[in-house]
Amino acid sequence: MLRSLLVSILALGLAACSSSGNQVMKNQTEASVAQMMHPGMTSQVQVQNMLGAPQEKSFTAAGTEIWTYSHERLRPHAVSYIPGVRMFGRVRKGKQKQLTVLFDEAGMVQKYAMTETDLSVRTGLYK
Repeated sequence: MLRSLLVSILALGLAACSSSGNQVMKNQTEASVAQMMHPGMTSQVQVQNMLGAPQEKSFTAAGTEIWTYSHERLRPHAVSYIPGVRMFGRVRKGKQKQLTVLFDEAGMVQKYAMTETDLSVRTGLYK
C-alpha cells in the first residue's frame, strides 16, 4: 500500500512538469549558441539545420529577416502539493530561453541575442 502511494506521488510530480517550444533550445546556453553562430559566416540554412524551423519569422523596416526560437520549462511550486490548495489556483515556476537571430540581405547571420528568463505563472486566486 505504501509503495503504491509513493509510486503515485512520484508519477504525479513527474507529470506536473511541462515544457513547450523548440526542444533543441532546451539544452542551449549562451556559450553553445556562440559556438554555432558566427556573424557573417553562418547561413539561414545552417541555422535551420542546427535548430529546426523558427517559431516566428519577421522583418525589419529595411527588409532584413528576424528568426525567433524559444523554449519554456515550468514546474509546480511547492504550494501546489498541499492538499486542497490546488483547487484555488496554481503556481508554476521555471525558465524561458529565447534566441533571436537577425540575418543580412545575403541570408547570413548579422547578429543574435540569447536570453534566459525566470518565469512565474499564477492562476486562480494566486494571480
